[in-house]
Formats: sequence, C-alpha cells, structure tokens
Amino acid sequence: MNWTNDTCLSYQGDANEYNINTHGSKPITILVPDLLPLPAASNPVKIFFYNGSGVNIPASQVTTTCATGSVGADGNDYGTTVSLSVGGSCVLTTRASLGVFDYQYSGTLSRTAGAYALAAGGTVSRLTVLPTATFNPAGGAIGVAADSSITITFNHAIRLLNNFAVTDANVDDLITLKDTNDSGSDIGFDATINAGKTVITITPTSVFSGGQVVYAAIGATVENALNTAITATNATFTAAAVDSTEPTVTFDPLDSATAVAVGSSITITFDEAIRNIDDSEVTDANVDALITLKDTNGSGSNIGFDATINAGKTVITINPTSDFSSEQVVYAAIGASVEDASDNAITGSSATFTAADSIAPTATFDPVDSATAVTVGPTSSSPSPRRSGISTIRK
Repeated sequence: MNWTNDTCLSYQGDANEYNINTHGSKPITILVPDLLPLPAASNPVKIFFYNGSGVNIPASQVTTTCATGSVGADGNDYGTTVSLSVGGSCVLTTRASLGVFDYQYSGTLSRTAGAYALAAGGTVSRLTVLPTATFNPAGGAIGVAADSSITITFNHAIRLLNNFAVTDANVDDLITLKDTNDSGSDIGFDATINAGKTVITITPTSVFSGGQVVYAAIGATVENALNTAITATNATFTAAAVDSTEPTVTFDPLDSATAVAVGSSITITFDEAIRNIDDSEVTDANVDALITLKDTNGSGSNIGFDATINAGKTVITINPTSDFSSEQVVYAAIGASVEDASDNAITGSSATFTAADSIAPTATFDPVDSATAVTVGPTSSSPSPRRSGISTIRK
C-alpha cells in the first residue's frame, strides 16, 4: 500500500494483522490501495494503531463508525485494534500522540481474487483538532456551592501565544472573574495550572454570596502546540442560596405541659438534619451527652435516661430509665451543641412539664370501721338531727 508523509500500514507478521503508524507532521493520504497479504478467508483484518514513538494508542482515543467492524483493546499488547469484516465499510478515527490531530481512515475492505484490499478511494487523513476550553461549573449552572472553585479544562496542553509556558505565576492574568457579567465588579481569586497544562483551577478568595451570579472567562490568550489559539469563552453560573437559618427545636411534651403520663418518653424534633458542631455524626452512642434531664429545673437532681436518634438525624428520643413520680416536675434540655449542614447551630432549648397525678385517692370513714357507742339520736329535750355518720375522701 502506498502512503505519503511518514504514515504507513505495515504487516504485523501474524495472518490478517496490520499496523497504522500515525507519525509525521504533514497530511497523509492513501494514494492507490495495494492488495494486502492474504489472511485466512474466515478471519477479519485487524488494524493496530500506534504512534511514531512506538506507543500504542488506547481504545479510548479510537472511534469507529464501521458498519461491520468493531473496536477494542487487543490481547497481544498491540494497543487498540479495529476488526474489519469483508465488504464492510468503515470510518476509523484515532488521536495522535500530541493530542492535536485525529487520523481517519475511510474506505471499504474487500476480498478479490483471493486477496484482501482496501477499496479504491479509501483515505487516511490527518484532521486538525481545535483546542477547546470547558468550564466547571458550566454556563447556566444554578445552586453552585458557595465555596466552589472553578476549573477550565482544555483538550490540548496549552501555552501562551508567545510560546512561553503558562505557570502559576502568570495564569491569573489570563482569567476574568466578575460579579453578574463582564461589566460587573471584580471577584478576587488565585489561579493555578496543573503540570500537564490542561487544567486551570480558579479559587475565589472568599465564598460566593447566596444567589450570587458569577461570570468567569478566558480570552483567546493561549494556544496548543500547533500555534492554534483557543476561542475566547466564558461561563455564567449562580451560587446556591446561603442557609443562615438555624434548625428549629420542638419538645414533646411541650414546655408547661401538665398531666403527662408518668411512663412517657420525651422527643426533641428538628426541622432539618443535625450533626455535632465539630461536623461529626450524632449517633445513639454519643447523643446522651447532648441531653440534660433533671427533676424540677436545671439545678435539680439528674433523672436517668437513654437517648437515641433516628436515621434521618431529625428526632432525638429520650427514654427515662424509670417512670416519673406522681406530679413530678421534669426539666429536659439540649444545648447549642448541634448544627445543620450549613454550620448553623441551634439555640439551647428546654421544656419543663409536670407528670400526671398517679396516686389513687383514699377514703376515710367517720365513724371509723368497727366503732361502737355511736350517737344515734338527741341527748336532751332539745331535738337535733340524727347523726348517722360521716365519710371523708382524702388523697
């Protein structure tokens, strides 16, 4: 097969295996396809892609629209293979070692007179791939975390237009970061670039405000190794609203409640998930330390209990180790010791309630049981009502 400009299709040595070597720096074209050595008629032809340095090109950098072919990694360490069936038309694309070219074969494999051939008119062309810049967060993104950094990822390694390297020392000059749009006020930042010169990271010097619209941009100020500059590009996104509201705390029984069943548990319910103020998880193992349960008030004697928290981290249940006494005054509290995911700590809260009267009333009779000589009528000439007895009910 005749190839131009240092790109070749060579016979691998095994039946039906060939190599495409994509080295060189000029456009390449198949001029007149020659007949290939004859592999077994039942096997497809395999084409292996590698670069001019002998480095195999991975499958992730080869695409195909073969009607009857396939693409995948080869088990013999030849890199990526494309299998072409007889009569199958195919367009294959592979990325070269510099990452700035695609090499593409377009044609049909045929078997004529006992030999395989690439059909006349099949070509291999070197396609220049333009450098691109991709923002994260993407343009139009909403709800972006207030403490987010911004990255610009390039599909090629970049350099300055004067061919000098982009470094941490000069990359800030390439970036625009403003409030609202390109006419807005500047947002302070510090930018860095990775060792491969493919990712710029922009770190704002302070968090975004809630709902802030942020404009980030880079001009046509960098290029790839072929002196092809990027197109100026930008992204505008919206920061998430800042949660500055502390979780609400609700006790059950409520503060000042009366006639609370002596066997009651106590619950503390929050309107959002909570965690410890050191950002650690509240668990059944550590929740007891957050709770105060006392007789009468905050200065009273301790009441024994065991507490648990639900899976959603919104309800603490306090289980006293014994029933409350009749009409006992109970003080339950939690300090400013938990917070929500936005670091909003609760305000210390408490509830004082009274247990129900659990003592049954007693009855006392007068005359007492088994009394004798109880007056039954008047004792003088003056009449008086007959006294038949008195009963008193006391607690």
